[in-house]
Amino acid sequence: RKIASGSEITISYVDLATPHIQRQHDLSKQYMFKCSCEVCSDPMSEEKEKIKISTAGPEDLVRQARAAASQAHASSADPSISRSQVLKELKDAISLSQRALHPLNIELMRLREEAIRVAVAEEEWIVAHAQCEETITAYRQHYPSSFPLLGVQLAMLGKLEMYLGNPSKARPYLAEGLDTIRRTLGAENHTAKETQRLLDEATWSLQGLGGFD
Repeated sequence: RKIASGSEITISYVDLATPHIQRQHDLSKQYMFKCSCEVCSDPMSEEKEKIKISTAGPEDLVRQARAAASQAHASSADPSISRSQVLKELKDAISLSQRALHPLNIELMRLREEAIRVAVAEEEWIVAHAQCEETITAYRQHYPSSFPLLGVQLAMLGKLEMYLGNPSKARPYLAEGLDTIRRTLGAENHTAKETQRLLDEATWSLQGLGGFD
């Protein structure tokens, strides 16, 4: 957005999706200050913060889901375990967490992010696309509309739509992602240039001038 003369400019030192209490603890410990920015001072933040950690199932199921998630994350960090096995564990943990946690819970969001990373590496485009679609809803809830991570995730969803042969669905995600990335990271940023290339290819494909490579 345009910044008016005299406006305060802030920068995020920590992930804004992290619960408020954890953010303040990390900032105090690492940077020795208490944040009072617009996000941290939002009068509606209490309800938003509750969603980040809300559960939706009985305690036993929540414990099972968190244990499965912990194991999946540990396996993902272990290079000796095959990526296909890691992806299976992540999918199982996500399935369990969907029953135990609020749909916008950040633990579930982190599982989906890891599943996307592994699925893309394995070229499991359908799995990656399904998880990426779900993360967009959470990202829109937990991040400001101008936050670069949201732009990057939108660009990723657009790219996955291209891999699945859906340029008409890819184009709006790529366009929105590109706009956010340019405004936050700059037009010369590598991700911005890559997203522009994909947007051009989606446009050309819809015009019958070429396909996605």
